[in-house]
Amino acid sequence: MAKIVFKNYSQGEISLFPANLEDKISPNAPVRLVNQIVDQLDITETISSYKGGGSSSYHPRMMLKLVLFAYLNNLYSCRKIEKETTENIHYMWLCGMQEPDHNTINRFRSFHLKDSINHLFTQVVIMLVEMGYLSKARIAQINREKLSKEDQKSVKMLEQKHLPKLQEYEKHLDTLGNRNSYSKTDKTATFMRLKDDHMKNGQLKPAYNVQIATENQFLTNFEFFPNPSDFLTLIPFNKGFKERYNKMPKKQVADSGYGSEENYEFMKNNDIEAFVKYPLFHAEQKKKYKNNAFLVPNLYYNAEKDYFVCPMGQNMENVGSSTRKSESGFVSNTTLYQAKNCTGCPLKCLCHKAKENRQIEINHKLNQYRQKARELLTCEEGLFHRSRRPIEPEAVFGQTKANKHYSRFRHFGLDKVKIDFAIFAMAFNIGKLYNKTKNKNKKQKKSLSDEKKTPIFMLTLILITEKMLTRKFYSKSRCLAA
Repeated sequence: MAKIVFKNYSQGEISLFPANLEDKISPNAPVRLVNQIVDQLDITETISSYKGGGSSSYHPRMMLKLVLFAYLNNLYSCRKIEKETTENIHYMWLCGMQEPDHNTINRFRSFHLKDSINHLFTQVVIMLVEMGYLSKARIAQINREKLSKEDQKSVKMLEQKHLPKLQEYEKHLDTLGNRNSYSKTDKTATFMRLKDDHMKNGQLKPAYNVQIATENQFLTNFEFFPNPSDFLTLIPFNKGFKERYNKMPKKQVADSGYGSEENYEFMKNNDIEAFVKYPLFHAEQKKKYKNNAFLVPNLYYNAEKDYFVCPMGQNMENVGSSTRKSESGFVSNTTLYQAKNCTGCPLKCLCHKAKENRQIEINHKLNQYRQKARELLTCEEGLFHRSRRPIEPEAVFGQTKANKHYSRFRHFGLDKVKIDFAIFAMAFNIGKLYNKTKNKNKKQKKSLSDEKKTPIFMLTLILITEKMLTRKFYSKSRCLAA
């Protein structure tokens, strides 16, 4: 029988030289990539947030590495991050054996990164461009003088009695702004009815509408909005993109939530190819829709003489026009067309239900934009982008929720929420970069042409803000107005 031999084991044994943590970290470990990227960032703006005086501070570059690496590993609690700096050799190596406490970590994240985090995120995206992973694209008042003395006295008594309440209401209205609700615990959050309603009772929750842009599953831009509707977010989102990168995207891919006249006109004026659906796009592709001769889009239109023809062959003449103003102030012009006589028409029961002659309202400019979008979406390149959209931003959204466990905001106030999400976005991109570089020697599929790499994919991400103990959450792209 062979002799059993064990390795020498002595916990109290003293070594001649202390162990070097550098030797314990794998050459291809994600912590090394975080370290390398942060070393290349310009953190001048972050350093300027320190006032000086008093005891020495932890270096902001080290603190940034620590926070990013923690977010990369799904650690968002400052106390848990503090614990890792004393127990995990990767954190020890990254911090140079320094052990900042949770208050220091939180202060750095909430204060010192407040004015610089967006610039830091932009630097990371530009790095990805230079490395070839991203393309280069891209109330009423009472007039007392008209009141009698008795009335004036009554009004004065009423004001003295109800003035505090009126002032309270005015304060609430100032906080609301253009919104229809806000949360008392987080006044910058808006109550929204989320798609995933676990209680099945239409419960409203305080949330932010986060718009994200992706390319090759990297986060390239993000903006926060108080309204649940997507129509009003595309323009400010793209303006924010230009502020960040000093140019507009060349191409944009988005779902029907963004297909409005205002948005199409904005993209046209800024030379953005709009691979953006509109609400009826998919319905138009079905035979049931195409074969319905009574639908307005299927009526024959004589552009030269400006009239429509109903299914019975009767001309529907131009009888006037009207305008509509959106919530953002955009004015749309529509033209009204009406049939001369629908009395006795055998097809009236199929055509319309109005008691009078049929009248239709047409937005010619919007129809032109939709026709252009339809041509783009049904061409070869458009079909490619439509096939990519479910696996491009949706994958980022799924990874954010499922893999990264970033299901809700852990802070109150828009400023803190933005900082937290920006840190997450940087960590997300670094993690994606690590996975891509780790597999760079594996067989890759044929790379896409530059024309197919340039579009910006947009997705709505509705994240709620709740108390720390609340675990339930979520929505996908669409949510109903509160």
